[in-house]
Amino acid sequence: PTRAEMAPPRGGWGAVPVAPKPGVIPLRPLGLGEILDGAISYIRRDPRTVLGISVVISLVIAVLQFAGTYLWGSSAFDSVLSDPALSDQQATEQIAGLYGATVLPAIVSAVLQVVATGMLTVVMGQSVLGRRVTTAQAWERTKPRIWALFGVTLLVGLIVGATFIGGIGLAVLIGVGLGGAVDGVLGCLAGFGLGAVAILAGIWLGV
Repeated sequence: PTRAEMAPPRGGWGAVPVAPKPGVIPLRPLGLGEILDGAISYIRRDPRTVLGISVVISLVIAVLQFAGTYLWGSSAFDSVLSDPALSDQQATEQIAGLYGATVLPAIVSAVLQVVATGMLTVVMGQSVLGRRVTTAQAWERTKPRIWALFGVTLLVGLIVGATFIGGIGLAVLIGVGLGGAVDGVLGCLAGFGLGAVAILAGIWLGV
């Protein structure tokens, strides 16, 4: 490489070649600022595909949530509260429908977010190599791996959820056990400490 292509000397070892940058980021370990700059650059590089995927998915999710929660769900909830003629069975059915109107859009939203994540990962991967892809091409590359994507998303959720629930549950049991057998303050401190460790472990695993 020429002198213009050399980085400043580091640690007395002399100049090192600048990392190649065919796309939005250099191909080397990145700092936080470079990661953020790369994310903005890849949106600016291909806004139609990136923002198109995000906007379409967000609109579909918003419509589903509005329809489920505010249109059907609100009317069902109002009828349960305001109609004294409803039997217990009818009220139960209305409440079950209300939960369905809330849960079903949430499940569909989660599925669409996973799909959007996969497609945007494809777009970002190609941007790193200096290539552009259309929305259709991003979907074609994502589709063969869609079940693996759902699988790893579910696996991460189970691991993080088990860490949170199991760790906090264990912290409560140990705290109550120590509080009853030894000292209440010691039990509270032990339970609080173990709960904090469980929360931090869950966050670390999620990241």
